[in-house]
Parts: sequence; structure tokens; C-alpha cells
Amino acid sequence: MWYYFRRFKFKYPKQVLIDMLLFDAPENHGMVGIIYLNEFLSKDEMTNNILINLKNGIKVDDILINHIEYCKENKIFDSSPYLLQAIINNQNENTYTRKSS
Repeated sequence: MWYYFRRFKFKYPKQVLIDMLLFDAPENHGMVGIIYLNEFLSKDEMTNNILINLKNGIKVDDILINHIEYCKENKIFDSSPYLLQAIINNQNENTYTRKSS
């Protein structure tokens, strides 16, 4: 879905765009990430939904890394308790994810 959205500039309902915060896929030897959604969601919408996702817990490392990087880049200090919980919950998981937190 993200591929068609980005490639053909399809219009999706706001809730679909918010849901796309929880998806990622490989592209050109890396991951797509969520930055492209900045163009279609306000900073408040991005931030609020990222905080909700972190609060609810994110099981997929690539998605968690996207959320962590967004919080770091945008200085979202309200994310601190959720990121701390992510570190605790992922102690035996991906080292890069823990270091990103």
C-alpha cells in the first residue's frame, strides 16, 4: 500500500495514513521509514499517534526504530517513559534497537 501511495500519489483517508506509521518495508538496500508521512500528516498527528503506538508497545524492531528516530529528531520528550519500557522489554532483542532507544 505504501508503494502505491508514494509512487502514484494515491489519496488515502487520514486513518489509513496514521495506520501506515506501523508499517515499513525494504527499499533500495534500506527501509522506507515513516518520514514520507510528514508530508501528509501534521506534526501533532504524527507525534500523538507515535506516542500512542509506543504506549501500546511495538513488537517489530524496524517500526520501533522508526518511532525512536522520529522522537529523537523531533525532541519528543514525552516519549521517554515509553522508550524506557521498550528498552526493558527488548533486552534480549536487536542490539541496534536498544542502542537507538
